[in-house]
Amino acid sequence: RVIQFRLCLEAAGFRTTVSGCIDDWLSAHAAFIVPVMLALDASGGDPSLLSNDRGLIGLLVDSTRQLYRALRKSGNTEIPRNLRTLYSRPMRRFAIVYWRQVMRDGRGELWFGAHGRAAPEETASMTKHLDEEMKRDGHVAAALSRLEEVSRPVESPRNR
Repeated sequence: RVIQFRLCLEAAGFRTTVSGCIDDWLSAHAAFIVPVMLALDASGGDPSLLSNDRGLIGLLVDSTRQLYRALRKSGNTEIPRNLRTLYSRPMRRFAIVYWRQVMRDGRGELWFGAHGRAAPEETASMTKHLDEEMKRDGHVAAALSRLEEVSRPVESPRNR
C-alpha cells in the first residue's frame, strides 16, 4: 500500500521518499522545525522581526546544526542531504542569509509563522522530544538550550 500511495503521489508530480525508520525521520524533522519555531517565538511570532535579528537567526542555524550532528552520531540516517548540506559548518553564513530572506519575503509567514502561532503545544511537544532524545543519548545541544531560554516569555512578579 505504501508503494502504491507513493506512485500515486509521484504521478501527481510530488517528489517522495519512503522511510524505513519513522522515529528517526520524525526526530530529524523536529530538529529542523523546532529551532525555527523557537526563534519565531523569541520574535513574538513575527517572521519579519526575526529576519532583522542576525544573532537569533545565527542561533537558529547553530541549533539545527548541533541537533543534526547529535542525531547523526546516534545513527540517524533520515536527515535529507540538502539539509545536511545547508547546516554544515562551511554553509553557516549562507544559511543565515537564506533564513533572513525566507523570513523577510513572506515564505516565513506562509511556511512557519501562522502555524507556529496556532500550535504552540506542538512546538512544546517536539522540543520536549528533542530534549529527551539529546539527554538519553548523552548529547549536548547548547544552541537549542539557548533558543529555549530566549523564547520563553519573561514572567512578571504578578504572574508568579
